[in-house]
Amino acid sequence: MNPRLSAIVAVYNVQEYIAKCADSLVNQSVQDMEIIFVNDGSTDNSLSILREYEKKYSFVRVVDKENGGLSSARNAGLKEAQGEYICFIDGDDFIKLDMFEKLLSRAEETKADMVICKYIIYEEDTKHEEPIAFNFERKGCVDNITALRYYLEERGIGGFACNKLYKKTLFTSFNIAYPIGRLYEDIYVTAALLYHSSSIAFLDEGLYYYVQRGGSITKTPSLKGITDFLKGMEEIKELLFREKKYEVLEEAYRIAYVSRVSSAFVMYYLYILKCGRDEKSKETRKYLKTLRKKVFWKDIYKTLGSRRNEFIRAALLKTHLLYLAVRFKNKA
Repeated sequence: MNPRLSAIVAVYNVQEYIAKCADSLVNQSVQDMEIIFVNDGSTDNSLSILREYEKKYSFVRVVDKENGGLSSARNAGLKEAQGEYICFIDGDDFIKLDMFEKLLSRAEETKADMVICKYIIYEEDTKHEEPIAFNFERKGCVDNITALRYYLEERGIGGFACNKLYKKTLFTSFNIAYPIGRLYEDIYVTAALLYHSSSIAFLDEGLYYYVQRGGSITKTPSLKGITDFLKGMEEIKELLFREKKYEVLEEAYRIAYVSRVSSAFVMYYLYILKCGRDEKSKETRKYLKTLRKKVFWKDIYKTLGSRRNEFIRAALLKTHLLYLAVRFKNKA
């Protein structure tokens, strides 16, 4: 008999943190589950730690593979998963001991294809916890178009994969997989999963601890990061056109595109101002100059007419001021 839930844990060189993550999983209040640890070619002692859990717990399995990145690890776990529902956990994060029970209970109560809970940003150095809130009415379920609108409008449904419970059939029936070798791999996949869900339910409680440390891909700028980020946004647009839903969500998409891309520019301009004239900074300046002409400004004027134009104008003003600061520093 197959388990109700498959928890898929991507693991790469997290020997200092994997035990805390694993303990929060094996001690869940739900029994009818399997835990699949995917060791993505770790070069530290992560694998040996995982083997100990595999020996001790019958519901734990370890998949050992060559390094291929986070998407590759998640896809490998999906191929092994036997559960009706899927959850993803990153190997250096941890969860509350009743997370799975509450997500499954909500799914069965509402018959939803996805259930989304709040998550908590946990700063490892300071131990500070910051819950990420929903910004919409959460009674009952919402349909796929409403959920996509909330996602694009950044109203608490983020691209983060790990605070969500998924029906496994969302992946198998619609051939959805995480893109290999991509940063910000969740952006498009989350949109696709939301679109193909008949209904989405919510839990107004923080159950997942998203641990922040120095060196995180979400904090360390790279040209690949902004390229992959934009690629994910373009894929969402292609999905909406393909499914003939772009007109319905055009305003939400344009707002999402401009606000998120302007935020990316802010991050990179701050990086340039911090790093000065080193080679990486010069390369970044050159790339951003091309990008501004190519993909950024073409959507601004259409977006400024939206009902959230003050928010967009503020984001663009901040971006432009930093752009001028970079130009001034470059000439100085």
